[in-house]
Amino acid sequence: MTKVVYLDIVLVGNLVMNFLILWSTAKFAKLHPGRWRLLLGAVVGSIYTLTVFIPELYALLHWICKLTISILMVLITFGMLPGRQLLATLFYFYLSSFGLGGLVFGSMYFMQSVGYNDQIFTFSQLIKNYFWHGILLAIIIILIIGQWGSLVHRKRVWQQQFKRDVTIKISDQQVQLQGLLDTGNGLTDPLTGLPVMVVEYQAVKPILPMEIKQLYESKQHADYIQVQQAVTASAWATQVCFIPFQSLGKKNGLLLGVRPDEVRIKVGNQVVSTTKVIVAIHQGELSTDNGYQALLHPELMKVAC
Repeated sequence: MTKVVYLDIVLVGNLVMNFLILWSTAKFAKLHPGRWRLLLGAVVGSIYTLTVFIPELYALLHWICKLTISILMVLITFGMLPGRQLLATLFYFYLSSFGLGGLVFGSMYFMQSVGYNDQIFTFSQLIKNYFWHGILLAIIIILIIGQWGSLVHRKRVWQQQFKRDVTIKISDQQVQLQGLLDTGNGLTDPLTGLPVMVVEYQAVKPILPMEIKQLYESKQHADYIQVQQAVTASAWATQVCFIPFQSLGKKNGLLLGVRPDEVRIKVGNQVVSTTKVIVAIHQGELSTDNGYQALLHPELMKVAC
C-alpha cells in the first residue's frame, strides 16, 4: 500500500503552528522577540519534523532530542535566559504546544461531517480534507486566548505580587482579609495626616457596632450625618472620622473612617503591626473577582519595611 506524504502540510503547517506556539509563549512569558526571531525558531521546529519521514534519523525522535529542540527553539527566539525564566518559558511553550495541538485536531473533528458508515474514514483523510480549516480556526482562537488570556494571567500575577494578608483589630475583635497595595492610593486623614486603608464594608462588618451596621444596611448609601449622630453618644465617638475623597464621576465624597486598635500586615515571613492608620469603609466591592477586600496605602509598606 502506497503511503502519501503531504509535505506542504508537514512543513508549512508546522511552520505556522510553531510560529503561533512561540508567539503565545512570548505573550504569557512577557517577552518581546522580533518577528524574524519568532520565524527562525519556528523554522527550526518545522525542519525537525522531517525526521519522522527519514528512517536514518529515527534516533532523533527520542524524548531527550525533542526536549533539546524545544530548548533550542526557545533560545533562538528569546535569546539566553536566566535559569528560572528559561524553565518558566519552557513551561509556557509546552502549555501552548499542547493547547494548540488540541485546538487544531479538535477543530478538524468538529468540522468533518463524514460518518464511518458513509465511507472508510481514516486519519490521513481527516488531515488532507480539514487540516487548513483546523489551522485557520485554531489561529483565530489562539489569537484571542493569547491576547485576552495573557492579560488575565498578568493581572493575577501582578495581584499576587502586591497582595498582603491583613488583620484588623477593633475593640478586642478582629477580621482577616486580603489587601492589595495600591500605589495610586494617596488618601490621608486631613486632621491627623494618617494614611487611609480602604476596606469593603462586608469584610469589616463583623467588628462594627450595631448602629453603623443598621445604617449601612438600611440604605443604599450610608447617611453620614446619621452615622455621626449614632456614634456621638457611644464609646465609638473618638474612633470615628470622615475622609473626604474624589474619584472619577464623584466629587466631594465622604468615607466613614475608623481608628483601629491594631492593623497587622504580613510581608514575606514577617508580620508588622501598626496603629498609625485609618480604616475607611467602602460600601461596594473593590475587586470584581473578590481577589482582595482592601486597598493598602503605600505608606503602610514603608512602615512594614
